[in-house]
Amino acid sequence: MKALKRTLVALAALTVASMTVATTAMAAEDGTDAATDAAAATDAATDAATDSATDAATDAATDAATTANADTPSEYKGDASAACKIAVGNVTAKAGETVSVDVVVSGGSVASTGITYVFDTALEFAGVNAGTLAPQKVAKAGKVSVTTASTENADGTIYSLSFTVPASAAAGTVYPITVTNVGSFADNTGAAVAHSVSSGSITVGGDVTTAAATTSSGAATTVKASKTTTKAGSSPATGEALPIAGAVAAIAVIGGVAYASRKNK
Repeated sequence: MKALKRTLVALAALTVASMTVATTAMAAEDGTDAATDAAAATDAATDAATDSATDAATDAATDAATTANADTPSEYKGDASAACKIAVGNVTAKAGETVSVDVVVSGGSVASTGITYVFDTALEFAGVNAGTLAPQKVAKAGKVSVTTASTENADGTIYSLSFTVPASAAAGTVYPITVTNVGSFADNTGAAVAHSVSSGSITVGGDVTTAAATTSSGAATTVKASKTTTKAGSSPATGEALPIAGAVAAIAVIGGVAYASRKNK
């Protein structure tokens, strides 16, 4: 009987011990899971912060690029292989001068056009003048859009743009006149005309210097007298010795008038 009791006590103790071990293991496992969950949460937060910072940086870079492109629009060149060509003139003007820049169509003809030009805001847009087409404009500082609508096709100088160069512009300064868009370019049937485009410019030149008539300063030029023989009736050239009876003379030119000085032998 005593042996049975001891066995039962031993079994009970073993059961308690087993339950304690199991409970401890479960607690440890729960702790590991909690730690894992916490680490995952940390990683998620880190990823979110990184993504947010990256997105912000990307957005800022995009905004900066957009602003830069707005300030420096890209040049439109059209189809380089097209037979029809739009050429904006390259001209030279003095500081303060108003100059015309022709827009020329060659290798084809058009009736309806819509072309946008940009230029340095230092240039003052002074208007658009009709050529083979009658233009309409919408202008603001540094930009002008010109349209034409005709029932007849045309080529050559379709119109010209006028600009006033700043009075303070330094010689050698170049102001590009850049085509940034051709919204329409069609013939009188409405069919689109393939085209290439070359932009133009205004280059500031120096003042034009012209040759002016000059007069003598009045200083006398004296030529050493020498004895010579001159045919009667001949006229001496400036600086030649002039024979006078019994004397020699020197020619002096003062204020454009020849004078003779006499010296007796």
